Amino acid sequence: MRKIITILIALFGLNILSSNCLAAENEAIIKKIAQQMIHSKELSKTCIKNAGGNINKMIKVEALHLGDDNENNNLFQVEAESTEGCCTGAKRCDVWVYKRSDDKKSFSKIFGPEYPDQLIFMPGKHNGINDMIMEYPDGNFQPGITEYYIFNGKQYNLMKRTNRTSFRAR
Repeated sequence: MRKIITILIALFGLNILSSNCLAAENEAIIKKIAQQMIHSKELSKTCIKNAGGNINKMIKVEALHLGDDNENNNLFQVEAESTEGCCTGAKRCDVWVYKRSDDKKSFSKIFGPEYPDQLIFMPGKHNGINDMIMEYPDGNFQPGITEYYIFNGKQYNLMKRTNRTSFRAR
């Protein structure tokens, strides 16, 4: 029984250590992308000031796990948080996609800023990166827009734009 408890503690301890390592890596990624965005002026001075310099109040970073290949596991979706000055007046928040370099030391912006309702990654790929669909909302007396993007090796390029039919009564 003692052996089983020792094994469980060892496994549980490793699990905690593993979780802490992942959390530390995620924080480092968020910090690195935020610093890059501040340096390139992707985040406004107003956003930085109103967030009190707190990165987590400026942006949300999500790793995109789109497949088993290395290229897609180095993609990160970044969304501005709704802190005053980080999003537009209608609380439409910008979205970017960043790609981590092979040496894992830097990130390059491959899409954005845009403020879609949805960003959908498709199974089709160009240059090793999944194709993407972006949907914008219906506006006042305007139908919504759907855009189809493919990756050209350096960034996403718009390939097709269509208007969705609006079902709103006029």
